[in-house]
Amino acid sequence: KKKVESSRFSNEERILRFFAFYHKFNDYNGRLASFLNDFMGEHRELSEEDCTNYTHLLNRVLSFATKHSLEHQDVTKSKNLADAILVGIAQNIDNIESLEHDKVIRLFEQLTEEPEFSKESTKEGLGGKEKVKNRITKAIEVFSRG
Repeated sequence: KKKVESSRFSNEERILRFFAFYHKFNDYNGRLASFLNDFMGEHRELSEEDCTNYTHLLNRVLSFATKHSLEHQDVTKSKNLADAILVGIAQNIDNIESLEHDKVIRLFEQLTEEPEFSKESTKEGLGGKEKVKNRITKAIEVFSRG
């Protein structure tokens, strides 16, 4: 029961993080709670069309990641790294959705070889302003190679 209660909003937070970083990662100031609260405040009243578009995008990104088993990669276990990967996929989804599995895996491997995703870079300070922005920027850039 305690485990369920403690993770009650974990999925909701992951979805919120995805959309906040997808739409406004350049506005991230290093304080995640205020960044998410600001995003929620700005998007409190979504139109039905916006809700449909958000749902469609999220489904496409998660389907892509699942199809290529990206969620089973060690690097995606970190929320901070997964945020960047999902935003990188989302920003390029129209161009990479139809890629062959081998090409997607090569892109993913290229991404994990980048300094922003190295073990050294991800040891501490994962939520720092520049680290977050650099990881997301790098993920967008690498997935744009598709």
